[in-house]
Amino acid sequence: MGVLENDSEVVTIDIIGELYRRGLDVLVEKTVADTDGETIASCFQVCSSWEKHLRNGKVWRRIIERKFAEDINFRLFCRLNGWARILPSQGGREADESEYKQMVYKSTDYEAIWTRNNLNSSKLFTGGLFSCLKLHHHWLFAGMIDGLIKMWDVSLTEFAKKPMRIFEGHEERVSSLDASGSVLVSGSLDHSVRVWNIESSRMLRVLRGSGSPILLVKLLPDRLVWWSRSGTFQIWSWHGPENTEPKLRFKLSEDPDTCNVAVGEHYIAVAPNDVYLNNEREVVIYSSYTGQEMLEKDIFSSAPIQCMDLRSNLLFLGAGCSIEIWDIENSQCVAVLGSNFNPTANLFVRNICVSDFLVVAMLSNGLILHWPLRKLLKINMEKPNTPLHYNMETFAGIIENKEPPWKNIVLSESRIVFGLEMKLGDVKMFNWSNKKVKGKTMDEEDIGVVKRKKMQSRTYQFNCPFECPQCSNVQHDDMEVDLK
Repeated sequence: MGVLENDSEVVTIDIIGELYRRGLDVLVEKTVADTDGETIASCFQVCSSWEKHLRNGKVWRRIIERKFAEDINFRLFCRLNGWARILPSQGGREADESEYKQMVYKSTDYEAIWTRNNLNSSKLFTGGLFSCLKLHHHWLFAGMIDGLIKMWDVSLTEFAKKPMRIFEGHEERVSSLDASGSVLVSGSLDHSVRVWNIESSRMLRVLRGSGSPILLVKLLPDRLVWWSRSGTFQIWSWHGPENTEPKLRFKLSEDPDTCNVAVGEHYIAVAPNDVYLNNEREVVIYSSYTGQEMLEKDIFSSAPIQCMDLRSNLLFLGAGCSIEIWDIENSQCVAVLGSNFNPTANLFVRNICVSDFLVVAMLSNGLILHWPLRKLLKINMEKPNTPLHYNMETFAGIIENKEPPWKNIVLSESRIVFGLEMKLGDVKMFNWSNKKVKGKTMDEEDIGVVKRKKMQSRTYQFNCPFECPQCSNVQHDDMEVDLK
């Protein structure tokens, strides 16, 4: 809103509304694209006219498309982390506006939300020994060695010590978990993969065929993939629990007892880690569509690989005292954090976990570091084929922790979770929650020329849809951002 004053009255001018009425949408997009997610969200709360124009104009998607067109480093970021697949200008499908809203927040509000000031920690006892963990939205799943799967809602301020749901069916240890939407999939040493409804804990399918204990399951957009101790990978088509059929079966030559494996939408990455064959630095890439080894993908790390993770076209390697980020499509290392040429005694990367915007690593001393992925992915203008090198602490968020993890760390948009090695059965969780101090309910006199009704302060979630009843009619003055 713009305000003009003269001797007799105060005149309010709806600048944004006027630009839209004149067909100058591009000026609105250009203006808000230079701000951040919180500022754009507040524009939706100014008045119904702004909300209508911004919503109908699909401003969240248009901002991402604009950044993609104008920023060469943002283009690299979107291509490598998978965001380009939902950009219509790049031939991708058009997603819901809420997805683009999340993308704006993740790329512009990192320093404001994912900071130490917004971080808190808590612990949870699972009630027994577990072998794997999975975070899915605000749900934490623990696969137990007795075959049960337990579930907690960790979004609650004081979440219950007892699990809210228990999934029963596996006859031996649950070895791997994955989830998408309202579906949970689990693999077990009982040779089966089981599909569950999260809301009801009802078992939907039991899938067999490997004849060997299951080590890993991964639910991809159109495929269900699992790997067994025999070295066999199975790929099933996936169009929902009731419409999944075996599609492909192949066997890796690498030893399942020694190698690290990561599965993504396009690739399967395997680090053999066989000291006798001297291939501790090698990564073998397979297609997750065909199972064929992709011999043209030539990836070697600078030190023996302790851990790795895979996200779209990006491979993250914990190698010695460094983290290497590889563009698998071009077999090119694009960034290196730390150095193996000046190693720190007895300090190495113990665990690594990534999302579409966040990189988290745990060092051997328990210290947890995290970085915004966008800041790490930049084109080296001086030497295009040379990776950018960063000190390990460069713009890293640091989480003090001295408790060594049990198994791998798991990650969601706002949480880091891992088991504790010294207290088996305990889970430690770090949670980012951006809570602004709420202002008092405001009168018309407090607000000035923009008239608003009195309103109770509510919670605004950065990843909620436009029609979310909890966020409707929220005024920016008493708004807080809640990462759920």
